[in-house]
Amino acid sequence: MTDLSRNDKNKNRRKFQKELKTGKVEKTFQVVTEEEVSANKADKKTPPDITLRDLENKTRRKKRREQDNGASRQEQIKITKHAEAQEDYKEKKPQTSAVSKKDKKKKSDKSKDTNVTDIRAARQKEKNKKRIKNIIILVIIAAFAAGVYLLRDIWVPKLEGILDYPHDTIVNDGKKKKGNFPISFEESSVSGITHLDNYLVSLDKNHLVIYNENGEETNSYNHNYADPELKTAVKRMLLFDNGGSSFKVVNRKNELYEKSIDGRIVLADIADNSNVAIVTEGDKYASVLTVYDSNGSEIYTWSSTTRILSVSFAKGGDGCYVTSFSSKGGSIRSVVRYFKFNSTQEAMKSEPLDILALEVMENDNGDFWVVGDTAFCKLDGSGNLILSYEYSSSLVDYDLSAECAALAFNGIQRKSTDIVMFNSDSDSKTSDSQIYTDDGCPKRMYIENGKIILLKENNIEAYDFSGNLLATADVSTEYVDFTFFNENVYFLGYREINKIAFST
Repeated sequence: MTDLSRNDKNKNRRKFQKELKTGKVEKTFQVVTEEEVSANKADKKTPPDITLRDLENKTRRKKRREQDNGASRQEQIKITKHAEAQEDYKEKKPQTSAVSKKDKKKKSDKSKDTNVTDIRAARQKEKNKKRIKNIIILVIIAAFAAGVYLLRDIWVPKLEGILDYPHDTIVNDGKKKKGNFPISFEESSVSGITHLDNYLVSLDKNHLVIYNENGEETNSYNHNYADPELKTAVKRMLLFDNGGSSFKVVNRKNELYEKSIDGRIVLADIADNSNVAIVTEGDKYASVLTVYDSNGSEIYTWSSTTRILSVSFAKGGDGCYVTSFSSKGGSIRSVVRYFKFNSTQEAMKSEPLDILALEVMENDNGDFWVVGDTAFCKLDGSGNLILSYEYSSSLVDYDLSAECAALAFNGIQRKSTDIVMFNSDSDSKTSDSQIYTDDGCPKRMYIENGKIILLKENNIEAYDFSGNLLATADVSTEYVDFTFFNENVYFLGYREINKIAFST
């Protein structure tokens, strides 16, 4: 440590002497005389004994001082700037402090209001997006539903029956009931059978006979009609002489009234409210319609220059449907009319139909079934044609109800049956259901209790309105007619009436 320090000192000394020679360092010392020393002593001042080391030390102190002064100056500048900033702040602070608390509160409230407004705007924007999204979804759903509805005629028939529950067909044994059955009579003397409530009714050339379910006779009425025909309603029956001039109304127990009228009776019907409609042929008019109330009093009449083909009552019995036809240019056309008995004007008149209209009935959709000789038609409530179904083979039998119209045809093949059905709630331009069987030709068909009961050559079958086979039973080929009630079938043969149980 000592040697190194000494070397440093010698090195600095030589450097300093060199600087003195070159003039880089000023000579800041001087030589004084003894007199001056004495004078200084006298003044109590000791002149500095300046040596080379002192000069070096002084130079170092000077540099250090300059460095310290520079740092101090920089620090002073910082302090000055800070002070100036503090002064500026103090000068501005009174202005800021001059702002009242209310102004601060207003600014704060304004800032809060701005934030709330922004939040509300953002929420409203999100709600609008959701609303637009929901509207788009609803439009898509509506468009899809409209497309499905417009194309229903294409896809509904393809899905027909797929969603129906499977039906088990009941196979009845077809065994004849004993007791008072069979009910025997002379060959072909009984012209028809039907039922009134839960009673069996048979009509022959001399009598109208009423039986209970067991085949026991409960009442009978004599008649002397040449060509007797029978129509039934809920509680009453109308018996008339087709081609004659007499008719009578009876119930299960009593004959209510009998009338003889002018003209030849060609058609008749009875309503559930016991009104009776009689169509006659006269000298002045081709056909005359006369309506009687439950007591036999005349309440309505209408005369036509064209021949009336059919008459049937509307539901409730306060009106009736009449079909008439005319021939022009070699073609036959029919017109359907609806009359209300409290008005002299026609309630409805259809457009001309290119058929012989055999029967008309209003369905529960407010449209009209019209059975023709060559086509089946459906009319709207104003009489406009909305459906025409042309027959592909000969019509054997038909029946109409408020819910369904069913028509039976001979099939194309030998001993086959073709049944077509039309439902009242359908908008289809063709049949709603079709049944084809190859085990016999059709004989008679009725709609009873929401079921289609079909008698064929060797069996009897029950179908629902969708064409599903509900029940079947093998029967005799001798049967020509039947009636169905209380899950029993009563058959009319050439010489007897038989009964079988027929669960459907």
